Amino acid sequence: MFAGNRNTNGSFNNLGSNLNLWSSSESSSTNAWRRNFNTSYSTVNRNTNNKGNGFSVRCLTSTGYGFIIIYFYII
Repeated sequence: MFAGNRNTNGSFNNLGSNLNLWSSSESSSTNAWRRNFNTSYSTVNRNTNNKGNGFSVRCLTSTGYGFIIIYFYII
């Protein structure tokens, strides 16, 4: 679940300890909102980051019985 991320320079980091999920909301033409989960903390952070970074995407769909959460790891 903790897929880490790909930086704008193509390097990878935080594999296994960090999960960043993009939001569909932009904060500017170059940045978008994200949620950050870290194995070292019990909180979820919300902040912006450069769209050039490779973060995971979480998709929700309704099935009539509830929601299915699908994770796409974009790395």
